[in-house]
Amino acid sequence: TMLGLLLRERYPNVKSAWLSHCEKGDFYEWIGRIAIGRGIMKDERQVIKTLVMRMLYTPLKPTEKKDGTPFKWYLKKYLAETNPCKRERLEDGGLFRTFDFIIMTYLKANETELYKLVYEARTNLKEVKRKKPTAAGKRTKKRNNLSIMMTEMEVKYIKACLKAIAPDVQYFYTIHDCIGCKASD
Repeated sequence: TMLGLLLRERYPNVKSAWLSHCEKGDFYEWIGRIAIGRGIMKDERQVIKTLVMRMLYTPLKPTEKKDGTPFKWYLKKYLAETNPCKRERLEDGGLFRTFDFIIMTYLKANETELYKLVYEARTNLKEVKRKKPTAAGKRTKKRNNLSIMMTEMEVKYIKACLKAIAPDVQYFYTIHDCIGCKASD
């Protein structure tokens, strides 16, 4: 939703199916239909959600070439796998790359401005300090800045909502989709 609102702020005249499906509450099912070609099952929804987050926040260029294996096959194999190491290899490999290719190709063709936002965040990486140096002594890492842009959008939205419903609240904090403030406020 925040990405859709960020898109709306940058391109006010653009109609976005992405944001529309967020507002309808069927976003992951919509993404699943794009990726699989059918509605998604309950156990598939969490995988789709994880892959969407990874697609948005990864510091990697979008996958440019899909292998010949259908996403459905990777998804079925991933869900059936019980070995965590093999599951992780699947997630890092064909499962993510195929999903990334399908969704980014869809966005490029159908949601051009949204594609540009995500592509820019994934390719124009910011160098940030690490909390602790790596074993090799690296003190910085490259980072996709999309999460920061969406967090800023969320804070802006929350402030606007609070101003409308509780104008006297000056200090608050957020936890995911909750707003916390003093009981007196």
